[in-house]
Amino acid sequence: MGIAEVIIPLGVLFILYMCLRGFLNLIHHWILNRTIREAMIKCPEAIEPLVGKLGTAAPRTWTPKLIGLMLLIGSLTIALAIVLELTTDISPDILYMLIVMVLGVALYGIGKRAARVAADGESQREQAQ
Repeated sequence: MGIAEVIIPLGVLFILYMCLRGFLNLIHHWILNRTIREAMIKCPEAIEPLVGKLGTAAPRTWTPKLIGLMLLIGSLTIALAIVLELTTDISPDILYMLIVMVLGVALYGIGKRAARVAADGESQREQAQ
């Protein structure tokens, strides 16, 4: 089992995740648009808060810095897999399981850190107002 047999399924899962995320974002905007159209007909005074909600952008979680860190961790994980495969007698199945686990823990840590930074930035904006 080569390293490509591990990386390709992970890439496919990532692509599926991004498609699902885009589809859910589309549904969110569709529901909000429909709500605003119905409010215009039934209750015009309720439009103001909905339009304000429409104008606010969602916090940007996929910043270039975060994507760069993810790519760096992925490349370091591939390098670690190659080194361990060449230098140890560990079973390839266990080796790839450990590599994917390290990659998952690292990406989880980056995601948690990014969420914490976004929450801190949001609380600082609220305090400034």
